[in-house]
Amino acid sequence: MSTQTDNIAVVRRFNDAFDRADWTTMKACVSPDLAAYATGAPGKMDLDAFMGMGQTFLDAFSQSRHIVEDQIASGDIVATRAKWSAIHTGPFNGVPASNRPVSIDIMIFDHLHEGKIVEHYGALDVLGLMAQIGAAQAVAA
Repeated sequence: MSTQTDNIAVVRRFNDAFDRADWTTMKACVSPDLAAYATGAPGKMDLDAFMGMGQTFLDAFSQSRHIVEDQIASGDIVATRAKWSAIHTGPFNGVPASNRPVSIDIMIFDHLHEGKIVEHYGALDVLGLMAQIGAAQAVAA
């Protein structure tokens, strides 16, 4: 197996572990010195802050699922275009559970070193998510 194929496997294992709230497997996929960035987050997050953000999402949304649409690796970078779907079953950013299904587009860029994710960049449609749970008005394209 090539390094690029191995890197894609690590990223898929990481996303699958997130969906199952399997923090042990997630931590096994990342460097303890992880630097993570995400839309709406206040900047660089370390591993603990990133896991805390993940827990916040999983507390508010059940049946989390990453649906990979495209994924390519070049060297030590894996780029993923996916949809994330879930059901809004708990409070999120002050919005009580709506029990609505949600689905948003996400783009993730992971930088790996020696089989571990060392940098994670996640761009997600936060406005679209908030509109789907009734907290923001959808904007027509």
